[in-house]
Amino acid sequence: MTGEPSGNAEERALESAKYTLHIEKITLAELPLRRLAAYVDEFARLLGEEASVRFEGVADGSISLNARPLPIAAPKVRARLEAAQQDALPDARRAANAIDEMLRDDNASGTLSAEGRPGVILRFAGANAQAADLPTIVETGSLQGVLVRIGGLDETAHAQLFDDERIFRCVVSHDLARALGKHLLGPVLRLHGRGRWRRDRDGTWQVVDFRATDFDVLDNASVAEAAAKLRAAGGFGHRDATEAWNALNEQRAD
Repeated sequence: MTGEPSGNAEERALESAKYTLHIEKITLAELPLRRLAAYVDEFARLLGEEASVRFEGVADGSISLNARPLPIAAPKVRARLEAAQQDALPDARRAANAIDEMLRDDNASGTLSAEGRPGVILRFAGANAQAADLPTIVETGSLQGVLVRIGGLDETAHAQLFDDERIFRCVVSHDLARALGKHLLGPVLRLHGRGRWRRDRDGTWQVVDFRATDFDVLDNASVAEAAAKLRAAGGFGHRDATEAWNALNEQRAD
């Protein structure tokens, strides 16, 4: 008799199945490239065995990141995810928590599933998490980042800012949207307005929603460039810091 028992072949096929991190409520067109890379990085940390897991692309619609471990690493990946389900492996759980936090920041949610396996391995509540124990406050404030998206067909428009770590979604008037549109994918902007804020369990304040009323265009010049501009404009009219300090004290005395 040649070959091997069919059960063993089926088990190996199951173990080397493709894993999919499905990100709901956000599309590729809305997600900056660096943010996508951050998701891929945390996905790799979650699966582990990083030298033996291969990326198999991204499916659009709601985003699906696909990866497949090599057969030699597949049993370890499967065991790692089972441990993550039971909170039995801190390193894997930290990666899962990081993905969940990113999804919450991006107002999204997600799941991890495997090809050929029914149901969901891990579910990421993200923005759907119940936060009744984390009250919100209403405050004026500002958000800062690069404008990556602007649009809307109802009575208001929506702007998205990216600050190298997360996406901020802001409600704006149509007039403000037209003014912002000139800076799409341009300089760093600071939007001012009023929003709801919540302190997360790590003590960091997170914006829940934000309505912007105006904005500033920030100068991207470095400190050295700013100093050079100041000197070229004549500085403060003092030769050095001592002279500037003495002049300041004289003004206070007056």
